[in-house]
Amino acid sequence: MCGPLYANLLFMSIYKTTPALLFLFFAYIFAGCGGARETVVGEATREDASVVAEYAGRVLRLDEFEERYARSVGGVDAAREDTFEEYADFLDRYLNFRLKVLAGEEAGLRSDSAISTEIEQYRTNMARPYLLDQEVIEPMMRQVFERMQEVVEASHILIMASPEDTPQDTLAALAKITAIADSIKRGADFGDMAFRHSEDPSSKGEGGLGYRGYLGFFGPGQMVPEFEEAAYTTPVGQLSPVLRTRFGYHVLKVHGRKPAVPDVVVSHIMA
Repeated sequence: MCGPLYANLLFMSIYKTTPALLFLFFAYIFAGCGGARETVVGEATREDASVVAEYAGRVLRLDEFEERYARSVGGVDAAREDTFEEYADFLDRYLNFRLKVLAGEEAGLRSDSAISTEIEQYRTNMARPYLLDQEVIEPMMRQVFERMQEVVEASHILIMASPEDTPQDTLAALAKITAIADSIKRGADFGDMAFRHSEDPSSKGEGGLGYRGYLGFFGPGQMVPEFEEAAYTTPVGQLSPVLRTRFGYHVLKVHGRKPAVPDVVVSHIMA
């Protein structure tokens, strides 16, 4: 028995198993059923379970197919949830790509810009999910988790600057905050300098948060990203480098850190 009905019945028996078993299913189906174009496994490799497909006198082996597919969807765990149609579609596209590469090499088109662009686009599309997961998402999630474990106590001084300012005004603001930071490094009191020079309105409000630059304790997500980054990377007792946010130029001093207190959820009934 062959054809779509047989393929679907066999597929249902191994669906949601390991990727390796699903890839072996591909090899079995393509070996046993005709009319699969370049994806039909040849007689010489029909008994080799590691061969998924044969094309242009070459073979696509299980380990390569497994690696390429997993990369394209973001890892083995993600591949485990995919359907037969998704595996089949990728196999068809991957083999067609390999055939184009071989045709280009045989025709001496390695230097052809259109071929090079398509190859580079394919590489980029294959690598993007993997690199995004490994280089961006995982480190970001790890950083957020680590920062959620503690809160930072800090003060800051702000000299306002906006994107609409002229270059001269922007340079003047930068020069002012740099001079303030230099004075603090030479021994000037941070709170005094904040009260005298900071353009954060709260720095003059006696008794309120922000007075003399003091912001108290805060955690991740409570400040703009650039400010948060400086607060969590500046050592306790030290002055941060001058940094810019959408509000202007800042310099901040980290006073301390302590473990974050978990949120408390409370319910009550009032009679």
